[in-house]
Amino acid sequence: MLTIAVLSEITSYLQSITNSVLMVKDRGRFVVTSIIQSITKFIAIPVIMVLGWTIEVILWSTFFIVFIPSLYAFIYSLRYNVHVYDTHRYLKEVLSASWVPLMGYAINSFRSLDAMFIGIFGYAQLGIWYVIFILSKPFGYSGTFINVTYGELLERGKLSIIYRDFLILLLITTYVALALSFFPGIYINLVRPSLRGEINPLVLPVILLAVNSVLGNVNQFISNVMQGIDKRDIQDTREIRPGVYLRSLILHTHLAELVFTIVYLSTMIPLILLFKDLEFTYYAVTGALVSSLLANISALGFRLIKLGNLKSVLNGRALILDYAVPSLLSIAALMIIAHEMRFILYPSIIISLYQVVAVSLITLVIYFGIAMAVSGNVRSLMIILIRRIISTITAPQL
Repeated sequence: MLTIAVLSEITSYLQSITNSVLMVKDRGRFVVTSIIQSITKFIAIPVIMVLGWTIEVILWSTFFIVFIPSLYAFIYSLRYNVHVYDTHRYLKEVLSASWVPLMGYAINSFRSLDAMFIGIFGYAQLGIWYVIFILSKPFGYSGTFINVTYGELLERGKLSIIYRDFLILLLITTYVALALSFFPGIYINLVRPSLRGEINPLVLPVILLAVNSVLGNVNQFISNVMQGIDKRDIQDTREIRPGVYLRSLILHTHLAELVFTIVYLSTMIPLILLFKDLEFTYYAVTGALVSSLLANISALGFRLIKLGNLKSVLNGRALILDYAVPSLLSIAALMIIAHEMRFILYPSIIISLYQVVAVSLITLVIYFGIAMAVSGNVRSLMIILIRRIISTITAPQL
């Protein structure tokens, strides 16, 4: 078990390197790598079920889930050779450049204390917390798109792509958030059928999760934009020194993580106790989610302040018509539909999957239909997307 755990860590480290190369040099392959990893995860599920849920099987499955896409990325990253003429200088620059991201990782590691706080003050609610965590997984797919934008900024530096990609990110994450918020029972029943009788107390936590996830993706996008714009360590031809990041946007985006962690952990226990006094059923989960919401808002405000005049690249005025108005109209329409539609929840995973697909399609048609009707920019994006899909399907295969 120790051997396979170490192998998994080494493979994950190599994957971070190969993905970084493809993110800048070949973003198409980078996206394919992410798709291969997702497919490998789905294949691993029946394999684990057949072999039994032992620790060894799970560890080996984890290894192959990382190894297979890493091998693909490694093969295609080999074409981009990097010749290191001065190994001593290279290692010195690696150490000089690593203190900022290491600070960010160290800060993020403290967030794992949230489970401990919920376990201490919420007793049996830790299981519900992990159900909420699983429901947040669909929002994670936006991370690949965010990294593609980052790669574009690093290689080409075209600020004109920022608003387009920001709008796409908002549309995708808000669509997922709306589906989850208006049909929470169907998604909860898919993940944990035993909670069918407790849907009502879970509605507020699911809505808080949805809002948090949208804000979290926005924070991550702006973080990557800040680092993609202020690439002083890449542009400077001199030797990279530790002080190169001082007063930089790169440093400030990691300091925003510190702001998030401080607000998150300092407000969690008081909020848990507050919601307990207010007699919420899942007071610990609700308190943790509200504290996460406050932390996301604080981190977002910090990043926007540090962006200064560069906030104009996000084009806040255009977002009113392209995003805010369609979202508000969609919320109104979905409130009516969710009130009129009634789904009977069954323990069958097949029926639950059909119901999830149905409500996802309903939300998709309503949200993007309204967005296209209201916004010319959204119509243009959809037309480009449809054309590219058609050209990919009809293109001659080699």
